[in-house]
Amino acid sequence: AVMPWSGRRLLEVCVAVVFGAFVGIQFSMHLGVQPIDRAEPDDRPSPKVSLATAPFQREPLVYHLSPEAMADDAGRYPRPRLLCWVLTYPAMHATRATAVRRTWGRRCDVLLFMSSVNDTNIGSVDLGLRKESRNALWEKTKLAWQYVIAHHLNDADWFMKADDDTFVMVDNLLALVRKLDSTKPFYTGRHFEVRAGDRVQATYMSGGAGYVVSRGTLDLLREHSTVWKRPGVVEDKEFGATMHALNVQFLDSRDTIARETFFPLTMDHVRYWYTRQRFGASFWYFTYSRFPQKEGVECCSPHWIATHYSHHARTLEYEHKFLSGEEGCGLEPWYSWRYDKN
Repeated sequence: AVMPWSGRRLLEVCVAVVFGAFVGIQFSMHLGVQPIDRAEPDDRPSPKVSLATAPFQREPLVYHLSPEAMADDAGRYPRPRLLCWVLTYPAMHATRATAVRRTWGRRCDVLLFMSSVNDTNIGSVDLGLRKESRNALWEKTKLAWQYVIAHHLNDADWFMKADDDTFVMVDNLLALVRKLDSTKPFYTGRHFEVRAGDRVQATYMSGGAGYVVSRGTLDLLREHSTVWKRPGVVEDKEFGATMHALNVQFLDSRDTIARETFFPLTMDHVRYWYTRQRFGASFWYFTYSRFPQKEGVECCSPHWIATHYSHHARTLEYEHKFLSGEEGCGLEPWYSWRYDKN
């Protein structure tokens, strides 16, 4: 029969095991082999980056934009350098792209237009992609990021992707990221999520509203170039999945009272047209938003950063309102009209 161990015998065995482990660690350190500290996991992703579908549960870093912080940070932190690259195509060079070049694009430290032809009028880059279509946007986006990494990696601290019908308040964007360490991987914009019940299928920043990454993020993309092999069609969703795979920190871009600053729809429509009463709570704009979407003028921060569907005439209008201190300058909307209910 097997006799149970006495308490004294069990204590002696435990002491022996602990002492043996201690001697083993000291011996390994003497040989130059460092033990693994499980309490402090490596914050860099594994070289073997997995792009397999996984549940998305990452909480965004909360760093709210506020007028007080903007004024304080401007005096304490240097102005970061910003590279803006704009997705466009030849038919829009003379209108939308030119409007961007004449307005908000001037406030970027580096401005690039990614297209399928070289156009000296706007300085566009020929990415070598001859098929201009929505189905080719992910491929075009990958080529654009690869071009930026190859030719402009050291020219900026922050890098923004925008469409040729996006309008950007560059000063407000710089205020959002000014005091962050750009050598660390960050990713921000209008946060979308696609859900199936309680499960998050995808989390990403809206492409139309524009999204922003840090130099640290591009360093990861350079180191793990295999991520560009990821197939797909929807460019913003695929880029978000890539950020998730690389363990990039998502950054909350809302202001101090939870108003959004990036808008995938026209700013005026978001303020006055898209309501749950008119479109229903299941309208994609409400269901895709990572955070509960406010309605009316409370939807949108007066220090907003970017809005989508700004055709060339509207882009010039936003520029005029910005220079007049009306839009994006901390004031509530200067007009009081509303869309007709019908």
